[in-house]
Amino acid sequence: MNKLLQGLRPYTASDIEGLAQLLGAADAWPPYPPTPQDLLNRWRHWDLKPEQDVSVLPGPDDGLIAFSQSAVSRRDPLRIGMEIAVHPRHQRLGIGSALYDLIESRSHELRATHLTSTVFMSPGTDKSATIHFLEKRGFKCNSAYWRLRIDQISQVGPPHWPEGIECRVFRNEHDDAVKWAHLVTAAFGEHATPEMILAQVSDPESGPNGYFYAVDSATGEEIGTSRARRDSIGGMPVGYIGTVGVLPEYRGRGIAEALMRQTLLFIASQGMDSATLFVEDSNKPARALYEKMGWYPVHRTDHYWKTLLPTRHHEPPG
Repeated sequence: MNKLLQGLRPYTASDIEGLAQLLGAADAWPPYPPTPQDLLNRWRHWDLKPEQDVSVLPGPDDGLIAFSQSAVSRRDPLRIGMEIAVHPRHQRLGIGSALYDLIESRSHELRATHLTSTVFMSPGTDKSATIHFLEKRGFKCNSAYWRLRIDQISQVGPPHWPEGIECRVFRNEHDDAVKWAHLVTAAFGEHATPEMILAQVSDPESGPNGYFYAVDSATGEEIGTSRARRDSIGGMPVGYIGTVGVLPEYRGRGIAEALMRQTLLFIASQGMDSATLFVEDSNKPARALYEKMGWYPVHRTDHYWKTLLPTRHHEPPG
């Protein structure tokens, strides 16, 4: 192993405080230093096993010099999600490059087709060094998402459903999971399976009562989705809204806004007064709708991809 990484070892539960401090010092968590609970929540949502997927490099003062994360995605094509952070006092020594070499080696051993990494862009921050690090190694920015936030959601008005459209909750059964996966594919063009959906619904911070369908009353067909989850920012509980989508032929009728308001109403009923969501940087109409409702931008996440092996599967979504 590279001598710069002497002492590198797998993560243990006792590292959680030090890792949170490292990520805050390295500005590797948007847009605030994370708490240990923030870390644990993220790992749970990503189904990540830190003792297996996370390595830490201790320093002489019992603090952490660096960390790396390389988690295998459950989605197709097979890819490795990568994160690297080095404490500012130890940057520009080659530690990040040495950690990257280990991750790329593991990716080739697993025959992964892609490596992915994220860059968080908060207002006023300069991430040019991180971007240069990735681009020098063949990564290209594939997509960018804004994290938006809304506060005082108890004051957001109730949903107004268009004529002929009604709402129902997820019944936590296989048939509903099949329908939800179909809608995710049809509305977003993303890969989804019933098994993935049921695992998502069973998350302790989620639940079927926070999953909403928009339904065409005339046909009984499910034509849109929105879901809620309990999240945390800086250790404080907030709601999260995801999978807000409507079939193309039903768009432009206010269904997405009604779904969002219904989901915010549910989040407020759970005792939370703020919520966040992600919207593609390129989706200007959706962002305009959200900001009209009172959502405001917090940070942008740029997703970088690197192709490792030829694959017959689809390329990463653009």
